[in-house]
Amino acid sequence: MSDLAHDDAVAARFARLKARERILEVSGLVKTFDGKDGERTVLGGIDLVTHRREFLCVVGPSGCGKSTLVRAIAGLETIQGGEIKVAGRRVEGPGPDRAMVFQGYTLFPWLTVLRNVSFGLRMAGVGKVEADRQAGQWLDLVGLEPYAGVYPAQLSGGMKQRVAIARALAIQPRILLMDEPFSALDAKTRARMQTYLIDIWRKIDVTVVFITHDLDEAVLLADRILVLKANPGEVVELMEVPALRPAGGRSLDDPALKATLTRLEQMIHRHEPSDDDREAGAPVVRLAAAGDEVD
Repeated sequence: MSDLAHDDAVAARFARLKARERILEVSGLVKTFDGKDGERTVLGGIDLVTHRREFLCVVGPSGCGKSTLVRAIAGLETIQGGEIKVAGRRVEGPGPDRAMVFQGYTLFPWLTVLRNVSFGLRMAGVGKVEADRQAGQWLDLVGLEPYAGVYPAQLSGGMKQRVAIARALAIQPRILLMDEPFSALDAKTRARMQTYLIDIWRKIDVTVVFITHDLDEAVLLADRILVLKANPGEVVELMEVPALRPAGGRSLDDPALKATLTRLEQMIHRHEPSDDDREAGAPVVRLAAAGDEVD
């Protein structure tokens, strides 16, 4: 494909995305915490719109409020200003239209894989037989149906996270919220999980909001990337990833992705906390007599 044809295809893809239903609308979101030095603003007026079946990644320096933002969307944090709407309805707390996958696997160790996935369905009033049937379908989707009868302790880290994803999707949420879900995995498993996630996302009607500190991961996964700065957390840019999604997945060898990654790195570094923002003059503690100084 020529560069011009590629650019036209990317533009057409984003035009289709923006024509879809608005699933998530965040307007003027403010979140504060009380600290020892008084009130601290973690999120200072966040505005964001995502569309049906969009894959959005959120990145930013440490302390920019990425996890706080996704927890607020999940209804797990009380906000001090603004509003959050899902499919036009204001978020007042947790709800079945949103499901969350955390960095830890958060599986019930005393339940089998099948029972973990069916748990949310049972809590929603679905009968045991039907809940197990639906849970089996979700396990098949993530490639773990043969492990339905085993316990989480018998699974690898990547398999546990696939179970957690299946459990989150079993309630059929409009939005899947993911807070650095692969950060505890080794590099090879992480790459496999990224491929699994995109394959799953292609097959179901769900919007993904994915928090990550890994810029490579954001570029490989996202349709758009929300870049935040810290102190307080504010939007720097909501940028489009100018690349298609080939069947084999994206590659960082793609010049467009390389350019996007470079731009992201520049934005993140530009908005990292300065030395004045960090605690200065940290005490030096000597645990043993050194005898001389080192270079």
